[in-house]
Amino acid sequence: MNKKPHQFYLTPEEIVKNGYLYVAYGSNLDLEQMQYRTPSAEPITTIELPNWQLVFNGVADIIPKDGASVSLGVFEITSAEDWKALHRYEGTRPTNALYYLTEIETEHGTALTYTMGVGNIISAPSDHYYDTIERGYHHFGMDLKPLEDARKHAESKRPRKNRWYANYLNSKTRTTYAY
Repeated sequence: MNKKPHQFYLTPEEIVKNGYLYVAYGSNLDLEQMQYRTPSAEPITTIELPNWQLVFNGVADIIPKDGASVSLGVFEITSAEDWKALHRYEGTRPTNALYYLTEIETEHGTALTYTMGVGNIISAPSDHYYDTIERGYHHFGMDLKPLEDARKHAESKRPRKNRWYANYLNSKTRTTYAY
């Protein structure tokens, strides 16, 4: 995917050297998921980012939009290994990436987040993915209305029809085997 004008790439080592914070808006708000993937990540606070909006392109993204606002969870991540894990999870690389880095100024310092490259279509998230984000909103004490609105908007544009993964997970938890 091509980059948008506000997107760029940095190596994990460059990120740590420059002391960037990390801000999350999607599934990375879930503290258990972040602890598993990035053990050095310490949640700091929440912030509101004006003139950006939460959307779903199957997965969460934020896009510039005048008059909108999105809640973000702020983390300090001090390990290049943890930033590498985030890069892998987000599909971030110098070119043809799913997500690129976007810089955001906060009262706590300069932060980075991952935003999608161009060419994505608004579509609803899976139930499991949405539930992970919702848990993160609860962890940070964020208002659920913008999250719910983003989901409703995505479902009105392109409902999620393929629920095979959720069905697969449900069948695994309910199946009993006789030996």
